[in-house]
Order: sequence, then C-alpha cells, then structure tokens
Amino acid sequence: IVSFLGFLLNSWGWFMLVGCAAVVRGVTGGGVVALRRRDTGLFVLPGGKVEDGECPADAVVREVFEETGLDFSCVSPVFWGSVPHWVDGVWWLGMIYEFRVPFDSVIELREPDKFSSVEWLYLDGGFDDVRGEMSESMLLALELFHIR
Repeated sequence: IVSFLGFLLNSWGWFMLVGCAAVVRGVTGGGVVALRRRDTGLFVLPGGKVEDGECPADAVVREVFEETGLDFSCVSPVFWGSVPHWVDGVWWLGMIYEFRVPFDSVIELREPDKFSSVEWLYLDGGFDDVRGEMSESMLLALELFHIR
C-alpha cells in the first residue's frame, strides 16, 4: 500500500517520503519516550526516514536504537497505523509502531547534535501541559493511540 500511495502522489506531481516513528510506552502505560529537537525545541517520537529497500518495521527498530539505545531487534513491533502529514513542502507518510518497556529501562541520548534530551513524558493525566511542546507529527501519532 505504501508503494501504491507513493506512485499515486508522484503521478499527481507530489513527492512523498516514508518515515517511521515509535511510541515507546511503559509496560504499565502512563508515559512515552520523547526526544527534544535542538532546532525547534519540540518533543518528537523516536523515528526517522525509511531507507531505500528497508521495510518500515526494520527502520523503526534501527531508528529507535540509533536515537535512544533501546534495542528492539528481537521484538516484533506492533503496527498501529499511518499518519500522512505535510512538512516543509513534502508529504510524509509516517508508519507508527508501538513498543513496551519497563520504566527503569535505560534510555540514552545518542544523537546530541540533533536532540537536546531524551526523556519519559508521563501522560497519565493527559498531555495538555506539554501539548505546545510537541511536534505536530507526535500529536498525530499519539491520537492513533487515543493518548490525549
């Protein structure tokens, strides 16, 4: 379906990139792992661009490891859906996956040139207090999970 959508958009003269993102949640819920971008100051989910020849599930495992050090190479991610969004003149199709980890899992900032921090955002009471600090793509992804 991703290839077909890309073909359709390209035939209309639009360009689309395929990305992936991970909603990394605690085993018991309550929070998600987020990275704060240096350039915008906004929180984003771990993830990135799906490389040529790479399937989105493999890409999300690679991106999460590169950005946070969490290794999900032996875990099958749960696919939740896709979120199309417009960023800087390009259509992105974000493939959203979920992983569950214990809250005491070590997360580390592995790309300090791109991100200023990696942290747990505890969202038990919703995320109204940090909504203005989240990227649009993060908000869209969390909506898929009915995290409000």
